[in-house]
Amino acid sequence: MKNRMRAKSSSRKRQLTLLAEIALLFMIAIAIGATIAALSDSIDDGLVEERISGDFRSENEQGEYAGFILPDSDSRYYSKEELDELPTWDLYLAHNEIYARHGRKFDREDLAAYFASCDWYEPLYSPEEFDAMPSPLNEFEQKNSEVMAELRRGRNDPNL
Repeated sequence: MKNRMRAKSSSRKRQLTLLAEIALLFMIAIAIGATIAALSDSIDDGLVEERISGDFRSENEQGEYAGFILPDSDSRYYSKEELDELPTWDLYLAHNEIYARHGRKFDREDLAAYFASCDWYEPLYSPEEFDAMPSPLNEFEQKNSEVMAELRRGRNDPNL
């Protein structure tokens, strides 16, 4: 009798484990689908377009600025209105682009993959190393980062 109860208990545990594994795989598939959907929002027929000074220009038209969401974020102040025009995903990338310019690495897979695809990106510092050193941001980058963080908080950006 005890052996039957143990066998049933063991069988039930295996079933619950299998269900938990299936649920985990399902959640991973949903997360991958959401990431793909977010990435596809910023891709138009395979050509990445970037928001620059109120208009869209493709990478080929940008010359030296190819690969930047906001190529001037280190040399001018972007207005809140300008930045608010960016889709949430682009604002997320632009905000982190400021730090990526200074060699910050990213633990988040979406950011790590995105910046690894940028020719200009040179990962130098872990997030911990970057946070421990004196800020390399100039006054434009600091202010633009503050405004972007404020906008992202206002949008309840899940990536913030």
